[in-house]
Amino acid sequence: MAEKNLDKHSEERLEWIHWQLHRYDNLRSTVSNRASVVLSANAILLAGLSFLVDKVLGSGIQIGVIERSFILIALTVTLFLLVISMNNSITTLANVWKTSRKMFGDKLSKRLFYSPADTINEFEHFEQFKQKLEDIEIYELIGFAYGELWTNIN
Repeated sequence: MAEKNLDKHSEERLEWIHWQLHRYDNLRSTVSNRASVVLSANAILLAGLSFLVDKVLGSGIQIGVIERSFILIALTVTLFLLVISMNNSITTLANVWKTSRKMFGDKLSKRLFYSPADTINEFEHFEQFKQKLEDIEIYELIGFAYGELWTNIN
């Protein structure tokens, strides 16, 4: 990057933006980790439910109509809630890294060097990327960081 003099305010602002971006990355990781744990718990519950159904129906014990109805209703409600929980977990895992272009369309500012999609779309060759990185003004880089921070917050 070309040598540019930064005033104290710009240095502090750049450090603050860096901290915020790192914080939002950690928050997204935490959300995906929690969704993974819930999905694993759902799998364990489903396995336990399958085991219980096998034991009840395969035991040869005579079960009355009322008991059988109660068991079927309980199993249906449990399966329904498991499916909802699994759907929420999978949706969370899939949407942790939301598509900001879908959300903001043309209102989204360029986020070169912070957004892989913007960076790859901007440069056809590595040499163009390298040249831009060497020539970029620090204030332009701060502007791209603001765009990334705004996208993360939303």
